[in-house]
Amino acid sequence: MADEAENTAEDAEAGEEAAPEKKSGPLPYVIVGILGTAFGLAVPFLIPTGDVPAEEPAEVLPKKEYEGTDVEKTLVDFDEDAVVLNLNDEQATRYLSLEMSLVISQESLATFTEKLEKKRVEMKNWLIGHVADKTLKDIEGKAGRNRLRREILDQFNAIMFPDGEDRIFDIYYKGFAIQ
Repeated sequence: MADEAENTAEDAEAGEEAAPEKKSGPLPYVIVGILGTAFGLAVPFLIPTGDVPAEEPAEVLPKKEYEGTDVEKTLVDFDEDAVVLNLNDEQATRYLSLEMSLVISQESLATFTEKLEKKRVEMKNWLIGHVADKTLKDIEGKAGRNRLRREILDQFNAIMFPDGEDRIFDIYYKGFAIQ
């Protein structure tokens, strides 16, 4: 018994020297849980969805450069045959057959076709790789097809004209078949 009294006296002295351990209750965990839930619920409202408006503008030409000018346009076939591309499908059974024409100005037809012959392989390679990442849901409907058309248009202009001046005004689908 005397030993126990000495141990408690020593423990009391040691307790005065060392800070007692504070045990935290559930309050910090509750606060973190509430903040995490609130943040998780708020994230979908903060991230842009990339939805395309239901009404697409009829004019696709960049207004800054071509507004008010009468540019005579002509069509140039991108490829003689349809480009057949596999879609990113779980069963790998879906593919897209795509035929398209590029809309350019009549006055640049000769230089454009010459440059297209040099860049066609690079453009087709990009097109195959890009569409290979698309799922059926990505290209379904008017919005999906227009989004794909704009992506192709932007990249084709970047490949053909690295100076940043867009000379391909639009892309028209001649054939767009998914199987």
